[in-house]
Amino acid sequence: MLLASSSKDGYIRLWRITPDKDALKFHKNVHTLLENYHVFLESVLISHECSVTSLEWTRFGGKLQLVSCSLDSTLCIWEHQENAWTVESRLGQFIGNKNAYFDAKADSQFQHLIALNYTGAVLIWKWSPEKFALRESFNGHASEVNGIEWNHTGDFLVSVSKDQTTRVIAKNNKTQQFN
Repeated sequence: MLLASSSKDGYIRLWRITPDKDALKFHKNVHTLLENYHVFLESVLISHECSVTSLEWTRFGGKLQLVSCSLDSTLCIWEHQENAWTVESRLGQFIGNKNAYFDAKADSQFQHLIALNYTGAVLIWKWSPEKFALRESFNGHASEVNGIEWNHTGDFLVSVSKDQTTRVIAKNNKTQQFN
């Protein structure tokens, strides 16, 4: 099992949890949990310049990925290739964007990635083979967005804000756009 953690130092740490006793032979600083499980630091991912605010495991394109959001105004999509984790896509960093990202979520079919920022905006990226494209963005909250969640089919999402409002954004079946 792989566990991801983040912090204010901008680093992401990947921890391996395993019942394998061989972990004790090959890794330093192995910690034992419940007598049968061992935990060790497997990787440290470095790309963000500021606090990492959220992490989510996804499977865009059928590949295991980790999405990270940061106060540095970027979202990174990490993939494991050739024994190393690398940033395959960097979203949100463009001229004039000074909005720190608070959270990101993938829909259940791994076709869209939504992100929310501290200004109340909600952004939706569409996954197409091998890349993301910004599809839509919504404003409407007067303060930072605290949480966002897709429904199980990916047809609508709900956002909640510090301004004490809740927004439901639904997909138009004819246009496939969210409104």
